Amino acid sequence: MKKAISIFLSMCLLTVLVAVPAKAEPTNIQPYGTVSFSVILSKYSSTQVEIDLKAIFGNSGESCTLNAVLQRKVNGSWTTYDTYSGSGSGYYVRLLKRPAPPKGYTYRVKGTLNSTTFTNIVQYSNELSW
Repeated sequence: MKKAISIFLSMCLLTVLVAVPAKAEPTNIQPYGTVSFSVILSKYSSTQVEIDLKAIFGNSGESCTLNAVLQRKVNGSWTTYDTYSGSGSGYYVRLLKRPAPPKGYTYRVKGTLNSTTFTNIVQYSNELSW
């Protein structure tokens, strides 16, 4: 009989413990990292355009790869003209290229950033009629 009462009291205590909600603790959310990523396409000279990708990391230096795809519009669709890549590490990473694509097209750059913290960050440049 004592064993049955002991089991009954244990079940009641367990029910009380389960039924009482735990006190919610406030959660502080901290940013894991920040990055400013820009992709710019501009006229550099009468024969060259300038592709400028910049990554500026906020919290710490990063190992980073920047990829640029120079695209041109052909019959209303964007096609790849050329690709460029560069890598570096630190707070500031830059990819700067000055190709000489043929005139008579509208161009843009698709830039992609990959780092130890950020994966496949994609930005498009402005369009440039060349």
